[in-house]
Amino acid sequence: MKTDKLTKWSNMQLPNPFKKVGYGIAIICLGLVVGQQIVGIFPEWARFLLSTMLLLGLLMVSLSKEKIEDEFIISLRSRSYQFAFIFGLGYTLILLPLVNYIADLIQGSAYSPVKNDYFDVLLLMILVQLVFFNKLKRCHC
Repeated sequence: MKTDKLTKWSNMQLPNPFKKVGYGIAIICLGLVVGQQIVGIFPEWARFLLSTMLLLGLLMVSLSKEKIEDEFIISLRSRSYQFAFIFGLGYTLILLPLVNYIADLIQGSAYSPVKNDYFDVLLLMILVQLVFFNKLKRCHC
């Protein structure tokens, strides 16, 4: 019984038109975030909301079915999620602490723990997944 629920959740995808909706949300939110960085008029809660909406828009793109969804596309999607997860872990556990350490050495201060929040890692992982999924589709690897 539990495996049925797990299978249902693992196969969850949105219909193909949600891909356009997700891109629209992501582009609008990205434009507002960039505009906010330039103008600086949004309060902190609005920046948080825009960042969250940007991630949700990209997630909609990532979870949307292709026009032709077959076993090959499912395999490519799985590989791209796997790569994004590994890339995100490598970034968080290796690259980010190394960059922070080098920056602290250059500044002459003592080493401080990793300076990062969840948004950077999640954005990196979802962008890596989308890029590699599209690249795998094109090269038919």
